Amino acid sequence: MYLKRIELQGFKSFADKTVIEVHQGVTAIVGPNGSGKSNISDAVRWVMGEQSAKTLRGGKMEDVIFAGTQKRKPLGYAEVSLVLDNSTHFLPCDYEEVEITRRVFRSGESEYMINRTACRLKDINELLMDTGLGRDGYSIVGQGKIAEIVSSKGEDRRQIFEEAAGISKYRYRKNEAERKLNHTEDNLVRVRDILGELTERVEPLKKQSEKAIKYLDLREELKGIEVSALLEITDLKRVESEKTTKLYEDAVREFEEAKEKLDLSNEKSDKLYSTLRETDSEIEGMRENLAKLEADAAQIENEKAIIKNNIENHKVNIVRIETELSGWSKREEDIKSQISQLEQQKNAENEKFLKLADELEILEDEDRVIGEEVSRRVKALDSAREEVLSLRSKKSEAQSRLDSIDLITQNIETRRFSIEVDIAAASDDINRLTSKCAELKEKEQKAQEEFDKLSDEVFDANKNYHDFNRRSGELKTRYNELSTKLGEKQGRRKMLEEMERGLEGYARSVRDLLKAKEDGKYHGSFLGVLSKLINVEKKYTTAVETALGNTMQNIVVQSESDAKEAIEFLKKNHMGRVTFLPISSQEERRLDNEERVMQNDGAVAIACDVVECDSSIRAVIGALLGRTVIMEDMDSAVKLAKATHYKFKIVTLAGELLQPGGSITGGSVNKAQALLGRKDEIELLNKECDKLADETEKLEDEIDECMDNAEKSRKKESMLREKLSESENKLMKVKAESDMKKSLLEMAHERFEKLNNEKTQISTQQTDTASTKTKLREILDGSDELIEKAEAIVKVKQDAVREETLKREAHSGKVIDKKMEINSAQKDVEIAQSRIEDAKRSIINSQSDYKAKLDEKAHQQNMISSFEKQIEENEMRKKQCDIAIESKKEEIKAHLSGRSGNDSELEKLREEIKQLNERILALQGEVVRIETKKNKIEEDLENAANRLWDNYELTYNSALEFKKDIGSLSEAQKIISQLKNSIRALGNINVDAIEEYKEVKADMNF
Repeated sequence: MYLKRIELQGFKSFADKTVIEVHQGVTAIVGPNGSGKSNISDAVRWVMGEQSAKTLRGGKMEDVIFAGTQKRKPLGYAEVSLVLDNSTHFLPCDYEEVEITRRVFRSGESEYMINRTACRLKDINELLMDTGLGRDGYSIVGQGKIAEIVSSKGEDRRQIFEEAAGISKYRYRKNEAERKLNHTEDNLVRVRDILGELTERVEPLKKQSEKAIKYLDLREELKGIEVSALLEITDLKRVESEKTTKLYEDAVREFEEAKEKLDLSNEKSDKLYSTLRETDSEIEGMRENLAKLEADAAQIENEKAIIKNNIENHKVNIVRIETELSGWSKREEDIKSQISQLEQQKNAENEKFLKLADELEILEDEDRVIGEEVSRRVKALDSAREEVLSLRSKKSEAQSRLDSIDLITQNIETRRFSIEVDIAAASDDINRLTSKCAELKEKEQKAQEEFDKLSDEVFDANKNYHDFNRRSGELKTRYNELSTKLGEKQGRRKMLEEMERGLEGYARSVRDLLKAKEDGKYHGSFLGVLSKLINVEKKYTTAVETALGNTMQNIVVQSESDAKEAIEFLKKNHMGRVTFLPISSQEERRLDNEERVMQNDGAVAIACDVVECDSSIRAVIGALLGRTVIMEDMDSAVKLAKATHYKFKIVTLAGELLQPGGSITGGSVNKAQALLGRKDEIELLNKECDKLADETEKLEDEIDECMDNAEKSRKKESMLREKLSESENKLMKVKAESDMKKSLLEMAHERFEKLNNEKTQISTQQTDTASTKTKLREILDGSDELIEKAEAIVKVKQDAVREETLKREAHSGKVIDKKMEINSAQKDVEIAQSRIEDAKRSIINSQSDYKAKLDEKAHQQNMISSFEKQIEENEMRKKQCDIAIESKKEEIKAHLSGRSGNDSELEKLREEIKQLNERILALQGEVVRIETKKNKIEEDLENAANRLWDNYELTYNSALEFKKDIGSLSEAQKIISQLKNSIRALGNINVDAIEEYKEVKADMNF
């Protein structure tokens, strides 16, 4: 068996399919540093199952896939194949050639194949086992590998020798078989549980899978149509945006000229207004005083009318109160009459109740006497019966005891002889067991000390193992977090770099011209796009981009002739329109009152001062941004714009824009489309990715170290646990034997004491039994006569109890009937008493209402007197106000007669200003209309780009490969709407159900 060839495609630097033929003998691969020699050995190690990305000199497994260059896109997968000659059938398979293949996709999926048939990594490891190949075999020896083998421990070198000797396969098979046997029973239980669960899941998953497949088909169709429609809309809007920008610039220029003429006319009118305002302010003050006096007079009249109305209301209230008081006496008499009738009814019912109570008391006394007599006779009967039972029990007990005493006497003699023999044997056992227990106690103490020592060592090893494992888990969690974060940063960086390379965000005509220059089709001269010629500090990026707007895409040229040459090239090739900025025609323009503007609150800088650029284009930047002020926020920007009458452009750090003339632009900013911020973000992402890569590499080293330490602790713990188990078995064996001997010794002592006590008791019993037999015979002789007398007494007492019981039952019925009559009479009394109390409360409440009405009547009369006095005071104040009003009117008339001097000249200026304002208003409306249209187009472009990214994660350039002919946009929109309705009609979709159904179905079939 030997290696015939290596086939690589997409693995690291091997973008194209590469075949390396390896002939018999020695094959050497030479080349300079960086040429990819090590990538070949990495490929061989990788195809044979290497799982560590660090060993392959990468951060993660996807790093082995060709990552692309400036002129070539990255690949989606990497594949390596090893072809081995097996003509001698050294490998256990029937093929003359064995091809081992590994393939990994950028999505993370991986495949292994043997002779192009899918297999597992386990199958490849088993195939190459004991051949010297494999990721851990001795066939690949890298730098430092020999030194590592020589300096390693014997246990570590053992794996290499076993591999070379060809026994690692059998060790592996043995371990695998033992593992399978240990888990077979558990797997059978789990299979039964899983089968029951899968049976319940398969039918719902089938329905969800069918729905998900239909959803994916509809979504794919929707993606093709919607992406094509968005691309069509983007192209149309970009052409429209170029036209609108030109119209907007012309309208702004006309608006500025009209504003300058208006400023001159306003200066003249201000002087005339200043004189008139002084006169008007004096007249206005007089009119305000007059209005105040007239308002005071009207207020006095209103107060007078209100007071009169209040007087009338109080008089009406007095009449109402007197009417209510007149009927109170009659109601009180009626209630008192009702109370008298209720008192008479209550007395009658109460007399009836007392009479019935006396009768019940007599009946209860008679019933109590009869009951006492019955109880007395029942007690006498019970006592007689107990006496009979006692006599019979004593007779039976005496006869039984007499019979048992005879039997006990015989057994005592036999037992006394047996006890004497047992006492001698027990004494011998005690002496023998005491000596054995002392010997076992010494052995147990030594075994316990050995066990405690080993337990402490096992605990320490286990603690170290868990500490290293916990630390390793924490490091792995941190590593996964950093890897995820690194992947996100790299994805974001890649997207931005792709947008930068594809000039995403630039107009198509600008991109086409730059592409023509790069490809050598255009031979003219220009410096480049403005956005690529300037640098701005990060905090000013949004403000400068907003201030420049589409000017960011203008191309800077040296002179007008260069611009003319480029425009001719654009016309000739029908490439659209581009705006050029000739340096020779640009002149820096700055604010006239720059120092005073920057003294305003919130002023940050003049926009051109925060831009870094080559000195050759400084004039261009000054012309574009010299009259633009950067403010901290919207409030300070609006305040400055109003103070300066919207004469220049103002932009905030957040990107709000206040144009000359008053229009305001603001809202969210699309960071991905920002031309200046994109470069800064790429640089920042590069730094962050490098930092995260370093951190992940350090974490990998720490994880490997922790895992090595954990493995060492685990092996030590395993060894100590074996010793501990042996020590524990030894200790348990000694303890068990010692406990058994102690138990036997205790039992021997107890038996010895018990036998001695029993011997003493037997002697006492022999004396007691003789005396007891004599007493029992005397009791049996006199018991029959006493029992006959007691039974005769019981019969007499039973007859007496039966007679008294019948008499009591008849009397108890009378007592119950009388109690029912009393309860009825008592309820009647309570009802009558309740009605009397209700009537009394009604009288008390009525008296309280009567007093309140009298107090209210007195209050109403006092209020009428107070209001009459207020009317007299108001009439006096009204006369004083009328005199002051007449005086103020005469004063105003005198000032108005001297005001008409400057009206004719001011009227002419007003007409001129009116015409200019109408002109400015029309121009301003035109500017706002065009700017609104321009912003709407830009917003539509941004929305289209956002929809592409949000819905499908596509940029404009990457979406072009999905573009297809969709006919008219209206028809496309109808189809999109229909597809979306069809998707919504499907309801909740579980896309994972497709694979899950296949897995569940496969599991069930399996």
